[in-house]
Amino acid sequence: MILRAFSESSGVERTLRYLQEERAHLSRELHDGLAQDAAALWMFLLSRPGSPHPSSQMIVKRMSSEAHHLLARLRNPVQEGSPLRVALEDLITRFRSEHGLGVELQLEDGFEEWHSVSLVAFRIVQEALQNVVSHSGVGEAKVVLRMAGGQLQGEVRDQGSGFDPEKVSSNSFGLVGMRERCEILGGKFTTISKALEGTTVKFWLPMGGRLEEATSSDPK
Repeated sequence: MILRAFSESSGVERTLRYLQEERAHLSRELHDGLAQDAAALWMFLLSRPGSPHPSSQMIVKRMSSEAHHLLARLRNPVQEGSPLRVALEDLITRFRSEHGLGVELQLEDGFEEWHSVSLVAFRIVQEALQNVVSHSGVGEAKVVLRMAGGQLQGEVRDQGSGFDPEKVSSNSFGLVGMRERCEILGGKFTTISKALEGTTVKFWLPMGGRLEEATSSDPK
């Protein structure tokens, strides 16, 4: 069982490393492509006689802003060596400065870090907070991480507009991506929401090689 768990854990690490390398490649392509094209276009407009038309300015600035926004979302500080706690604090600071979203971060006693788990946890929290900004209609959210039964348990809550799960496609709100990230590690993912009563994203990620014990216990 120990060898099997180690083998599964090594396979997970390889899969995550491949996905992160692909994401880094996309980030470089975006930086070398759209971001630099927007900058070059802006310089070209400035070099023309007279001031650039306001609509042209707006379009180029929007292109540049979108490119830098996508670059920020593609970046994973955990992959670059930051502890999950620090990466989440920086993420929350960025959401506050860019979107005006106030986020309470609660890391409960016994919180531990495991690289592959931290990579996935960061992405899920990032996507869930982006959903709060895009869909909830509120300016506050709460992130809770705790250790229990060999698992990292996470929640992202808001008291916003919510939605009816039966009327929303499973492809909406990035739910598929968050769920697939959990499944890579043998974890679990669920969303609890009701119209006008907010949304809670919950996930459970097994730590280290303890895949079977963690996934065999029901989330609490």
